Amino acid sequence: GYARGGPDAAMELGITHGGSCPLGRRSENGPIPSKYLLKETQSEFYRDRTTRNVQDSGGTVIFISGSIDAEPGSALTFNLCRTNERPVLLINLSIDSVETAAKLVREFVGKHQIKILNVAGSRASISPGIGAKVVDVLKLAFSEE
Repeated sequence: GYARGGPDAAMELGITHGGSCPLGRRSENGPIPSKYLLKETQSEFYRDRTTRNVQDSGGTVIFISGSIDAEPGSALTFNLCRTNERPVLLINLSIDSVETAAKLVREFVGKHQIKILNVAGSRASISPGIGAKVVDVLKLAFSEE
């Protein structure tokens, strides 16, 4: 499923957002609403959409809650960042507080001078409630700039 925390935070802060989604706007919760301004890829495959988002960004933040080994989508995103030589930051929200995570995101974006940030992470079915935490992290990270 599509992690909506990134675009939800962007919309609340008035930050331009977008990205790619699978053909048919498929997610684990049904079709992705058009308000997220995502472009459909020519493929239904998660890997193709994820590759596009990694390549189109200056860096990726992956939010998990637990072990990345238990989250194949997050592990794939992490590996695609490495393969495509893109900066990647992994934040474990079961360890890092919202405040710590926001500081890490701010430092990561500044260090790499990222203009387009790819936000990825756990599926809601794997980590219930993670989307709301991601919104809190991103709002704190970017509202102080």
